[in-house]
Amino acid sequence: MNTTGNLRFRDFVFPVDPQIIKISSARNVFNETGAFSQPVINDCGEMPLIISGEGEFFGESCVSDFDELKLSMEKPGVLAIPYRDLIYAYPEKLDIIFSDIPDVIRYRFSFIGRRLSDMPDKKSFIYSDGTVCLWDIADKYAADIDMLVNINPHISRPDRLIPENERINLW
Repeated sequence: MNTTGNLRFRDFVFPVDPQIIKISSARNVFNETGAFSQPVINDCGEMPLIISGEGEFFGESCVSDFDELKLSMEKPGVLAIPYRDLIYAYPEKLDIIFSDIPDVIRYRFSFIGRRLSDMPDKKSFIYSDGTVCLWDIADKYAADIDMLVNINPHISRPDRLIPENERINLW
């Protein structure tokens, strides 16, 4: 769970949280006709989450903030929403909403993903093979380096090789 800071995706930390964040969940349910024409409801489980939002970047850095967000959305990674479970998210869309106000960029985004806690194939930790540092692991798992540093206090420097067989928490 992300209990501190702003909304984050991979290594990008939103300078100001979006004004709107919406998390939609649904189940894959459909009707069939069973024996003797009796209706049968089939529940095929939870569908992926749809995370969408809208916000703005402002000030002299608004263009570079938007460009940095766009770059981070080129591949999937961990989406950390304050006070919510971490989500492994696939970027779906990033739009600019044009405005006449100088130094303001309004944007809209959407992701598709699953809570990490619901993903049995996503390990919450790995063991070092002795050839990687925390920066390498952040890149490989599309994780936020600050988050990795915080949840691995036993690793003093993210740029140093981690000894073989040392446990590294990922989320």
